[in-house]
This record gives sequence, C-alpha cells and structure tokens, in this order.
Amino acid sequence: MPFKLPRTAKDTIQKMLAELLQAGLAQWLGYPDLAIVRSVPAEVPTLAFGTQILDRAFLLGDGRLLNLEFQSGKERDLMRFFTYAAALAVHHRQPVLTIVLYLTLRSPAQHRLDLSSIQYTVTNAFVSETQGEAVWERIRGLPPDGWTDRDVLDLAFYPFMKSSRPLAERALTAVDLATSIPGAKGRLAAAAIVGLTSRFVDNEVLKLIKEVIRVRDLITELEEEAIERGWNKGLEQGLQQGLQQGLQRSRAQVLRALTGNRMPSLPGALRDRVIALEDEAWCALLPKLSSMTSLQQLKDALGNLES
Repeated sequence: MPFKLPRTAKDTIQKMLAELLQAGLAQWLGYPDLAIVRSVPAEVPTLAFGTQILDRAFLLGDGRLLNLEFQSGKERDLMRFFTYAAALAVHHRQPVLTIVLYLTLRSPAQHRLDLSSIQYTVTNAFVSETQGEAVWERIRGLPPDGWTDRDVLDLAFYPFMKSSRPLAERALTAVDLATSIPGAKGRLAAAAIVGLTSRFVDNEVLKLIKEVIRVRDLITELEEEAIERGWNKGLEQGLQQGLQQGLQRSRAQVLRALTGNRMPSLPGALRDRVIALEDEAWCALLPKLSSMTSLQQLKDALGNLES
C-alpha cells in the first residue's frame, strides 16, 4: 500500500514551509530587494491543480503577489503557469510575479509565453545547478544553535543540488541532520525536507524519513509535557534515555537503507559502533556509505572517525 502522510501532517508541513520561504527565500535566491510581507491562500475558486508542494502565495512589499512553482522537469509551454497566475491575479486583484524553482532540471528552460496581446514572463531558478557537496560540507559543521533561515533553506534544498549521490540518499542524510538541530529551526528544516522531497523519492525512503521525524516529534511532545507537569530530575533523565533510544533506532534504519544491498550481513558489533558515533562523525560518514562495497571499508572509515 502506498505510504501517505496524514492530512494534518501535510497541513502542518505546508504552513511551516510557507513560514520558512517567507522568512528567507528572497535572500537565498539572490533577490535582496524582493520583500516578502506575508503569505496568502493560493487557492482560486475556478481552478484546482491537485496536490501541490505549497498551497500559499506571498504578498510582496510593492503590492504584487509572488507565486512559487516547484518543477522537476521542463514545462511544455508555460500555459499551466499562466492560467494559474491569471486566475490568482483576477481573484486577488493584484499583479503576479511567478518564480519557477526547478528542483531536478538544469537550465535552460522556457521563460516567456507569447500570446500576441498577452505577454507572460516567469523567472526561472535552478536549484539543481548549485554545488551540493560544497553546501553540505558547510552546513554539516554548523553548531546546533548557529543555524539561520538561509542555512535551513540550504539543507531543505540540498537533496536537489548537484551531486554524484542519489537524491534519495541525500534526502535521508538531510533529514537526519535536520533532527540534530534543536528547537524550531530543526522542526522547520525537517518539515521543509518532507514537503519538498515527498513527490520525488520512493515509498520506502519516505517511510524512513517519516520515521526519523516521528521519533523526534514524539520526544518533543514528551519534553513539553514534562515541563508542564514539573516532573523531577529522575524523569528528565528517563526522557533523555528515551531520546537516545529513538535516535539509535532511526540511525539503524538509515544505515540499513544505505548498505543493505551491498553489506546484508553487517555484524551487530559493527552496526552498534556506527550508531554510537558522535553527531559530527555520523554526518561525516553518511555521504561515504553509498560507495562502500565491503565491511573492511566501513571498518577503516570508522577507525579514522573514532581516532
């Protein structure tokens, strides 16, 4: 049975993604003069395009509406974008700027639609042309309390950046790093990754991603309950033990997904060493796992990280 996120989870992810994009997208895209004021409902009464990554448009400081379109392949003739932008403009009585974020396609892509009296133009941005590994090396070394909105966007879009590693693997490593970021920034990063990648990875990978996030959400709820009830130090220690157990389970699942086909008989002791790595070492090991073909390579990598 295909895996589906609950509707309530989708709604939460959409809201968090809109919040993140509102806060940092203009700077991230390199448009510092594009002032995003707030988000507005993107639905228009006469149109329905099915499931979208984002169900919000954005009001700009100059009165225009910003419509973001997330694309994986080339749009045939921009007619779909034009139809939606026109309906959005009529419904809100505001001019519309369309930015197309190409997640897995590299330039060029059509940016103008000539309809004689009507000329429709979009701005194209190609996430897939960003050097992913350079971005990864920078963000994985950030301190837990040092993340900005731009850093979170880097992490959210990292699975789609230029890299020799498969998209699914990058999505798993990104969501694992997101869960190590404390507080609202971490939840925001994880929600953005799910929102952006859910249409591009297979069912099993999406299940793993959801499991990693679900463990963290459960722990967050328990922490909030403990604070509200004023539980004592002993229970706080028990909570931390629960957190550690949850992290171990999620790391074990990621490890199995990345090495299962090539190292199906991974010894328990070796697996435990990998799971017990410090966060920085774990993040350093993840990009290397997909290219390892033997237990010795994994042992050597562990030896270097543990020394």
